[in-house]
Amino acid sequence: MIRAMEMIIRNFTITDTKMSNIENLLYSAYEHGKRDEMYKKVTEIRRLNNTMPLEKVYEEAYQQVMKTG
Repeated sequence: MIRAMEMIIRNFTITDTKMSNIENLLYSAYEHGKRDEMYKKVTEIRRLNNTMPLEKVYEEAYQQVMKTG
């Protein structure tokens, strides 16, 4: 039982960290007036790569929209 709780807490922490990164990317795009463009790019990338992890989708979209990569 304790081992199961440790796994749940660890998975939640990993998920929370990933969501925090996604939120940071979205907020940065918002600050630069590119929030809508970011969402469109996320949708486009997700449609083409539906197995790509969500965090990677947002990172790729951010790089393309903000022209950082």
